[in-house]
Order: sequence, then structure tokens, then C-alpha cells
Amino acid sequence: MEPAAADASDIERIELEAWLDQYAAAPSTERLGRASTRIEDAAIIALKAVPLTLFNRVLGLGIVRPAAQDLLDRAITWLREYGGSAWGVDLAPSAAPAELARWLETRSLVAEEGGTAKFWRAPVLPASSIACALELREADASVADDFGATAQAGFEMPAELARSLGALVGRPRWRTYVAYDGSTPAAAAAMFLDRGYAWLGIGATLPHHRGRGAQNALLERRIRDAVALGVRGLAVETEAPAAGEEPGASYRNIVRAGFALSHVRRRYVTHKT
Repeated sequence: MEPAAADASDIERIELEAWLDQYAAAPSTERLGRASTRIEDAAIIALKAVPLTLFNRVLGLGIVRPAAQDLLDRAITWLREYGGSAWGVDLAPSAAPAELARWLETRSLVAEEGGTAKFWRAPVLPASSIACALELREADASVADDFGATAQAGFEMPAELARSLGALVGRPRWRTYVAYDGSTPAAAAAMFLDRGYAWLGIGATLPHHRGRGAQNALLERRIRDAVALGVRGLAVETEAPAAGEEPGASYRNIVRAGFALSHVRRRYVTHKT
């Protein structure tokens, strides 16, 4: 099968669908003020009890077809009602119309430093295997708590998020993984599949297990599994370095795994977070 060419809208949409499905998977008993919706082609997520723009933002604005100011205003109104105290709007460089950035600025939103580096990879097997002292396992229901707790603790997020992350184990379109040091969970990662594409996310390692190659090995495992499933391409993202700064470990791992930078997405926020 010929690899599909990297397309910014496909790269953005697979992430958008992954976030919406994460929110849909959360247990009904969760008390963090989680909400999500679609407004035309855009998606909006909110987690009122967690005041981080990662969990309170607009995704996909203007990537399928040009967005209107009315759509933007509706999205902002929704976030003001359901979002936390900090929220933002993600804006890809291909988003249309070109006036979107100016519209955001006139609504008192400012672009954060750096941004999100979006990467793409063709569905080809890695040239070699990565040696890792940890044991990688695909998670099933028996270790759902291990996956959820490891991902939550690795990202240093509120403890209640462990249950919603664990709910992804065994969920349709998701593949979840845990790396073990003996019987102790050390790292976690996930893959979401939609419309023939794979999104790699939720890669987290517990602090005292970092530097042991867990995320490099989990990247390779997910790439191999995605290729075996016949995907058209793989997408992943991480924090982009600010001007003059060196890329972080996650960025370097992704490049090492054969991903190419597609674009850097900016986030416009209500205030610096």
C-alpha cells in the first residue's frame, strides 16, 4: 500500500477525535466537570476542575473548511460556561481564513510561546528494534488500573484522572500499553485508530523510571502494531521548543522514531499559564 501523503487536516483531525473519545470514555461518576462538544467542524473540550489549557480548549478550528466569526464566538461562549479558569484555542498554520489569528487577538487571546509540534510518519517498520530492560505489555482489563494510574502519575495530574485514563483500556479504537520493571508499572502509552490513521499519545513515565528508554520502546511497539494493522499514517505531537531553546526529550524521541515535523500549532490563551 502506498503511504498517504502527510496532510495537516488529517493530522489535526485524528488528534481531535482521540480527545473527544477520551472525554466520552470518562466514568459518569467523575466529579471534575468534564464536558465536550462539536460546533460544526471544531471540537471543544473542558475539564473545569483542572485549570490547564491542555484540557480546556478548541481543536480543529478552520482545518476542514473556513471558520466564521460566529463559530468562533460560539466556541468561546461554550468554553466560558464549561471550561476552567484557563482555556485556549488551538490554531494550525493551515487554518482558514487567514484572519483567524487576528480575530482571536481582537477577543483578547494571546499566542503562547513555542506551541505544539505536530509530527507525521509513513506506515513503515522501524529499521531495528530498541533494547529496553523493561517489559512491554499491551494492557487488558486485568491491568487497566496499572495503565490509568501510571499515565496519571507520570503526567502529575489529579488522582481522579487515573480512572478515566484506565477506562481507555479495551475501548474500541484504542490500544493501550504498560511497561513493567518486574511487577511494577513504570510507563504507559496509548494508540488511537480512526479513519485509517493512528494517533500516538498518553506517553508517560514515572519519575524514578525515566532515562531507561521506556518511551522509545513504546513508540517503536506502537509503530509496529500500527503498521501491522494497515494504517495509512501515524501522527503524534509534543511541546515545541521556544525560540532559542533546544528540543526536549519527547521531541527528540519522536524524531528518533522516524517522524517528520509537519507543522507547529499555536495556542491562543486567555492569559499566560
